[in-house]
Amino acid sequence: MDKMTNLKKYRKQYGFTQQQLGDLIGVGKSTMSMYENGLYEPDIETLKKLADIFSISLDELVNRDIGSSVKPDSDLQSVAIRIAKDNDYKSLIQTANKSRPESLRIATALLESLNKGNFLGASSDNPSLSFAEPSMSPKLT
Repeated sequence: MDKMTNLKKYRKQYGFTQQQLGDLIGVGKSTMSMYENGLYEPDIETLKKLADIFSISLDELVNRDIGSSVKPDSDLQSVAIRIAKDNDYKSLIQTANKSRPESLRIATALLESLNKGNFLGASSDNPSLSFAEPSMSPKLT
């Protein structure tokens, strides 16, 4: 197996420890080390998660020699670091990874409404989202 040198370069450029990145994708520190050193090969779903975290293609992650040209997106980097350090964000991302696309759209609309102070959930982007009383759970109307 080839070493995944790009993985290590991206991990370091984004400021993650092996443990932090492993937590984001659901593996341990030792597994991350084995990935980076070519002792174990991640499955395609794990590779997709890693590529998504770094906002790169699978090809960029596993093939291309990137040298020291890695330039992280500062917004994505700050979000990734916050996720790695905050258990609430980590839990949110882990739940989102297991969710259906429609559930993600509803959750996104709910969070956007809460951030705007619009607790009824209706907006010009999603006028059909409302909340049932008293549980405040989302439902489509």
